[in-house]
Amino acid sequence: MERMALWSSLNVQTAQCGESQLQGRYTRVRIEDFVHEATRRDAIKGLARSLQLSFTEEEYTQLEGVFATPLSTEGTVKSHYGKWRHLPADDLKLLETVGKKGLALFGYTQTGQNGTRASKAHTNNPHGHAPHGLR
Repeated sequence: MERMALWSSLNVQTAQCGESQLQGRYTRVRIEDFVHEATRRDAIKGLARSLQLSFTEEEYTQLEGVFATPLSTEGTVKSHYGKWRHLPADDLKLLETVGKKGLALFGYTQTGQNGTRASKAHTNNPHGHAPHGLR
């Protein structure tokens, strides 16, 4: 539970600081959008736009490969997601309560920032994973 509280607190504070201090120069990035094949190209293109970079389709394909490449002997970034799914329902509910603000801010809940409905992390999240800090 401490990891979720820390994840939520640090990420909310970082996002608030980035949005207020950096304004248009701040881009929120979710690593899972880069590691899942279905969202990878759009995530790379969005980040490139925010950095005012342009790439050919071949270069985008090469960049996509970076996120599928093993990072270490432990596997790819993607292989670290979803471990939380095996937790009991009561533990998942507690994690959602502890991390409510961060989960809502980063789009992991069905209802957004009011957090009154279940987390996408175990209901309708298209990737079936939780935030990076909840591995």
